[in-house]
Amino acid sequence: MKSVPDLKDLGSNIAKVRKTAAGDLLLEFDRKATQAAGQYCSTVAGKLGDSANVFTLREESLIVVKDLDEVTTETEICEALSGILDRTPIIETTAVKSLRDGFRGTRIAVVSLPTALARKAIEVGKVRIGWVVARIREKDFGTKCYRCS
Repeated sequence: MKSVPDLKDLGSNIAKVRKTAAGDLLLEFDRKATQAAGQYCSTVAGKLGDSANVFTLREESLIVVKDLDEVTTETEICEALSGILDRTPIIETTAVKSLRDGFRGTRIAVVSLPTALARKAIEVGKVRIGWVVARIREKDFGTKCYRCS
């Protein structure tokens, strides 16, 4: 059973404090304390109540799920990905950034996941969603020249 971190320990795990462009306060954790960031977030949110919004930022990567059939929904995609990634809370449907038509009646989904989960999904390479086995690939952004970026 994990213990709830004390706010007295929060200061020793902070690497940087700065103000964002929107005027919000941003606390950046040391690399060694990133695992506890979610726990600290819930502790701080409990102390502040409704007076502030508290959330964690995390590094995310995009994956492409190809060869889906025409009737596949965002919920089915999230449930199938949660199954292969051993996620007990199912991945939220907001993680599916786009679901568009592909070639010859197939569909293509772009899904945003935390980088560690995205790497694991890419290693697996395939997932059964409905009646089809869909391919999982990393989203390729292509290269641009320095003038176009």
